[in-house]
Amino acid sequence: MDGPSKVIFLLECLKCQKRRGIYHNGEPYVSTPDYCPKCKKEIAISFKYEGRFSIWEKNCAACGYSEKDVEDKVEKENQRLAQELRDKELLQQYRSEYCLSAQEGMEYVLQANSLERFSESIRKDEEKKADPDYPKVVQLKRLGVVDLEQLLSKELKKHKYIKLSFKGPDIDKYVIVPFTVRDADASRKEYDSEAKLRKIIKKVLEGTNWRLMHEGVKYRLGYLSGRLKGFEKEEDLLEVVKSDK
Repeated sequence: MDGPSKVIFLLECLKCQKRRGIYHNGEPYVSTPDYCPKCKKEIAISFKYEGRFSIWEKNCAACGYSEKDVEDKVEKENQRLAQELRDKELLQQYRSEYCLSAQEGMEYVLQANSLERFSESIRKDEEKKADPDYPKVVQLKRLGVVDLEQLLSKELKKHKYIKLSFKGPDIDKYVIVPFTVRDADASRKEYDSEAKLRKIIKKVLEGTNWRLMHEGVKYRLGYLSGRLKGFEKEEDLLEVVKSDK
C-alpha cells in the first residue's frame, strides 16, 4: 500500500475468452504464479461457471495435487441480503445511543472547528513567543497617526523641515499614509534634502510600528513627499524587526 495507486483494466476476447490485464498507463499486468502446496512446483488454475455455481480448480501436473472450490452465487447473495437486514436492524436499535442527531452533529462540527482554530492560534502564539526577536516586538511603541504626526513634526522642525501634512490613508492589510513636508533650508540641494529627510524619518521611526516605504522620498521645488506604513499585527511587526537587522 506504500506504492503508487494503479487502475487495472481486465479485457476478455469475445471469441476465445482469453483475458489480459492492462494498467491505466498502458503497462501490461503480469500475474504472479501460484505454487503447489505439496511439491512447490507451479500449479495451473482454472475458473468456470456452471449455472449458479462459480468453480475454481487447481491442478499440479508434477505431483497430481488438485483442489476444487465451489461457490453458490445464490447462497452468497442471500447471505449478503441477510447481513444487510441485520445491519439495518442494529442501526435502528442503537442509532439514538451511539449516533448524533442532525442538530447534535452540526453542533459537534462547529465545536470541533472552533477547537481546531483555537489550538492553531495557541500553536502560532507559542511559536511567535519562542522567536528570539519577539521581545523586540513587545518593546515597540504602538503609535496612532496623531502621535506619529506630533513625533515627526517636532523632530523635523529641528532640521528645518516644516509644515508636515498627512493625506488620506490607504487602509487595507496595512495603514499607508502619504505625506508632504517643506524644506525651509534654501541652501540644501535636491539630493541632499532627500537624503537628509530619509535619514531623519528612519531614525525617528526606529522602535515604533511605522516605517518609511521602500520608495523613500521625492523632492519637487522645495516639497518632499513619501509614504509611511503602519503595522498592527504582531506577526507583521515581527517581520519588521527581522528586516531591520
